Amino acid sequence: MIREDRELLVDLSRVCKQAPQFALEFMGSEIPIAAQEVYAQQLINLGQRLLLHAKSRKGLVLDAEPTQFTIDANPAQTAEAPQPPKSR
Repeated sequence: MIREDRELLVDLSRVCKQAPQFALEFMGSEIPIAAQEVYAQQLINLGQRLLLHAKSRKGLVLDAEPTQFTIDANPAQTAEAPQPPKSR
C-alpha cells in the first residue's frame, strides 16, 4: 500500500468518526451553517479522491488472477432489479 492510499484511508476514517457527532448536532439544530458547509466540503473532497483512486486502478487481483473492471460513478441508465419468479 502506497503512502497516498494510507492517507486516503486515514482521512476516510477521520470523516467517518465525525459523522455521529455531526448527525446529533444537525438533528438538534445546534450546528452552525458554516460548520455544516465545512463538513460537507470534507465529504465532497474525500468522495472525489476516492473516485479518482478507483478510476486510476487498472484492475483487481482475485485468486491470483488479474480482473479488469470499469467504474461508472454517473451511470446514464440504471439496471432494474431482478424480479422474483412468479408463483403458480
